[in-house]
Amino acid sequence: MTGEIFMEDTALAAAMFGGFSMQMNGKPLMLWQNRGSRVVGLLQFLIFYQGKSFHKEELYDMLYSDDECGDPSNTFRVTLHRLRKLLVSSGLPDETYITSKNGMCGWNGEIPVDTDVRRFEALLDEAAAAAAAGDAETALNHRLDALELYKGELLPNFLAEDWVAVESARLKNLYLGCIEDAAAALRTAGDLEKIYAISTTASAIYPYDESLHLMRIAALIDLRRPREALAAFESVTDTYYTELGLKPSDQMIALHARIAEQIPDHDVSIDSVKKLLDEEGETRGAFFCDYLTFTESYRYVIRIVERSGQSVYLMLCTLTDLSGRPLEEGDKLRAASDAASASLKGALRRGDMYTCLSPGRFLVLLIGISQENCSIVSTRVERIFRENCRPRGVRMRFKMISASGPSEGKTIGTVRW
Repeated sequence: MTGEIFMEDTALAAAMFGGFSMQMNGKPLMLWQNRGSRVVGLLQFLIFYQGKSFHKEELYDMLYSDDECGDPSNTFRVTLHRLRKLLVSSGLPDETYITSKNGMCGWNGEIPVDTDVRRFEALLDEAAAAAAAGDAETALNHRLDALELYKGELLPNFLAEDWVAVESARLKNLYLGCIEDAAAALRTAGDLEKIYAISTTASAIYPYDESLHLMRIAALIDLRRPREALAAFESVTDTYYTELGLKPSDQMIALHARIAEQIPDHDVSIDSVKKLLDEEGETRGAFFCDYLTFTESYRYVIRIVERSGQSVYLMLCTLTDLSGRPLEEGDKLRAASDAASASLKGALRRGDMYTCLSPGRFLVLLIGISQENCSIVSTRVERIFRENCRPRGVRMRFKMISASGPSEGKTIGTVRW
């Protein structure tokens, strides 16, 4: 079968956003078994840059930059041979998909591959042209179509490759710009539901991009859905603080104020306000909150106990290695922190409160408890921590101080695991 007949009878396509897959005439090609190999890495590179040819030495350096090889030319030749075999064994006709001549290598231009990346960029170009011509509706439609194509980061399983990281960052910027332009047009058209939809999808792809969460929460506020807006606010601020150690930004706090403005509405009964304030779902265990909420609650509790005379203790829980040094950032710290948080929630009373001060450090507010009983609490936390914590070599250290008056912090217990 010639290349010309192949192009007339079939259509080859590749998806690169959020993963990698190929299909011909809508039928998937079986490439998944090799998705982490250098063979597929070469395939992705050649398809992404189809229309260009590269020196074989350049391709070898791209594939084997971290390895030493006595015969680079032969190693690349073997990789290229395996790629050609993979394409045919995956279900494609036996064609010359990759050209190699005079030391140059590239994807055969007579067998183009339709990719989601190329369609995405083409739609953005068409949107820009329509906007320049004053056709706002067509520009918006092109941008919404482009957003539909963006299923996630470019080739997420290959982000360690330099070329993928560079292109992924470039495409992310295009995507975020497209979101902003589309949202502005939708806001003008009054389509708040669509703004909420595209920002929700985008924030799932990039959960640490605050601008997307701000857009999503603002859309809920504009739609007058304060309960959902409040839930989204709490989820985002909790995630940012527990995972990144970041407090809510001024913009996020301003949104919280807007949410609060929607609660005391004349049409809202006191019962509905109470329902808005009540916790949802399971409420067992201690109350976990972000640091900002903990700070305000602490100050309020101290005012209360000044008159009631109840004792209040502030407990600091720190995770260290066996030498007493803070755990370094990484999987071990994250796993140990998750276990510590679960242990605190399970060991403390519903009336107790705790927060994550920073990765590996927690603050606990114990109300109506004696110093002796603080030791009982720490022992209970230790026991549950031993059951939950998988990483070895982690020490849980407690310090306690009376919150009702000045005193020195006292270490009341440690546990090694």
